[in-house]
Amino acid sequence: MIEIDARHVPYEVTDLDAGCLLAVISESHETSLVLARRQLRFAHQWCVLNPVVDGSRQARPTDHR
Repeated sequence: MIEIDARHVPYEVTDLDAGCLLAVISESHETSLVLARRQLRFAHQWCVLNPVVDGSRQARPTDHR
């Protein structure tokens, strides 16, 4: 199976030794954390733009902060 590393260089997974494989796993984990953090920032901004409003008041731009 061919993969692409962070530098956009292709490599064959079956050609990796133990040390390289651990480095790739670590890099992959770090990438997933970065993406999860990005999704949380997007979700937060969605919540800011779409606040929950109860029936007794209307949302105003000042309610977003």
